Amino acid sequence: MPATSGGENVCSWWVLGVYTLASLFVGRTNDLVGLVEARALQGVGAAMILPATLSIVNVTFRGRDRAIAFGIWGSIIGGMAAFGPLFGAWLTTSISWRWAFYVNIPIGLAAIDAGYLLLEDRRDSADGANGFDIPGFGVMTIGLFGLVLALIEGTRYGWWILKRDLVFGSWSASVGGISPVPVAVVVGIVGLVRLSGSRGGVETPNVRCCSTSRYFALEASATGTCS
Repeated sequence: MPATSGGENVCSWWVLGVYTLASLFVGRTNDLVGLVEARALQGVGAAMILPATLSIVNVTFRGRDRAIAFGIWGSIIGGMAAFGPLFGAWLTTSISWRWAFYVNIPIGLAAIDAGYLLLEDRRDSADGANGFDIPGFGVMTIGLFGLVLALIEGTRYGWWILKRDLVFGSWSASVGGISPVPVAVVVGIVGLVRLSGSRGGVETPNVRCCSTSRYFALEASATGTCS
């Protein structure tokens, strides 16, 4: 039964659409700036696909079937992580680097079509928190950005004391001052702590692929899987 309104499926359609369209932009770009911008958009789409597929599996299957579905999902993710770079390298060397991105277009369109035809819409009309969780998305972005920034730049700029001059717009800091890395760590931790508590009084454990704060508030069933 096709899903014709709201819910996880519509969300997954536009997420796939973003990734597919960005792949087209990457393949057609002819300058470095355009390539970086298109890749950034593709990265946004790719980052949203993972929780979108998880939410679909979570609401579509129950009990033992859900455990099997998550096992299959994990196996496919692991297999493609190994196969994807090899296939992309073959396309780059044998045809063109552009086809390493063009190949995503028919796959994305087929996935959108299959989702429309095969997946049922499971929107819970009693849940008043449907839609894009902007506060949850914001605090999750800030939290992860702070922690990732600290892990990447910690050895370069120093974990506590600044090792090199730092200039950011009109603001600058000299060697020997306090490093921004611990500040980034604190911001990241505060953001993720705020994310874990942003569910508030919502009791419905349903997952929305674009509802990041509620994604971390799932309740376990007696079988050990999320319900």
